[in-house]
Amino acid sequence: MAKYFKEALEQSPDETETARIALEIADAYQNIDNLQAARQYARTAIDNDPENGDAYLRVSSIYAAAVSECSADRDLEREDRTVYWLVLDYLEQAKGVDPATQSTANQRIESYEVVIPSTEDKFFMGWEEGEPFQIDEEIGECYAWINEETTVR
Repeated sequence: MAKYFKEALEQSPDETETARIALEIADAYQNIDNLQAARQYARTAIDNDPENGDAYLRVSSIYAAAVSECSADRDLEREDRTVYWLVLDYLEQAKGVDPATQSTANQRIESYEVVIPSTEDKFFMGWEEGEPFQIDEEIGECYAWINEETTVR
């Protein structure tokens, strides 16, 4: 199925349609747990239509799925929880570029804010609020592909 979407993507008449098709491909890849490919196509959607809040929502859900995948056989650790800072970044971006996504983004923000690192977690790890924080192999090999910066919240 992704093959046909990719063909449609190549023949897309405009950037808005390209973004829509790229999001369909991202969804298909996320459904088969190929999160790196899903992110690639979600980013293609953002590149082609930066005001499409659904593309930012998709990236946030891909990163949330990464946490589930990376911690599937163990308890959620402090380092895993840092990825939710990045999830929140994308949810905030969705709201900022597309008011139509505000309700969905706000609901998701509410659910993810309870699982970000606690004040105690930040204290014990030496993480200072407002500092840049890299999501990559330093927090766990499983997250190496993300390689994106967020901010300690």
